Amino acid sequence: MPYDKRLVSLILMTKGIKGILLVQDMAVSLGLDVNMLMMSESQTILLDQAKLNQLRNWQGRLNPELFQKVVRLYIEQMTGLLKQLLQHAGQGNHEMVTGIAHTLKSSSGTVGATNLMLLCEKIESYGEQGKIDMDLILSVQDACNAVEVALKKELEMLV
Repeated sequence: MPYDKRLVSLILMTKGIKGILLVQDMAVSLGLDVNMLMMSESQTILLDQAKLNQLRNWQGRLNPELFQKVVRLYIEQMTGLLKQLLQHAGQGNHEMVTGIAHTLKSSSGTVGATNLMLLCEKIESYGEQGKIDMDLILSVQDACNAVEVALKKELEMLV
């Protein structure tokens, strides 16, 4: 029985360990191979809290509002880069896709968006080979949406 890998990835990204248990329960109830589902590389952490705390603490010492500004700027740039990524992927422009993925990879690593960073790394690698993987592009879209929600929650906790 087929399953939607993007749905599984999104559950894992947004729910962490609880998501893994939810996916396992879903798999068992649908008669799917749990081990096959759980071997997905998308099990990486949505936001690396250690990295995020490091950024928060380092910038907080310099300027308490700097962390918030950096996160807001990242979200804004991520949204714009995602639109460009989808546009150029749809046009088959692997060179632009590669460059956008590289930029998004670097900035995502800075804020601790580990899964998004790794997905962008794969897109960049495909692009360097002159290829575009639309499933990966759609996974990046899902990851961007999940990262935005998670980072906005981080900002809400600061208020």
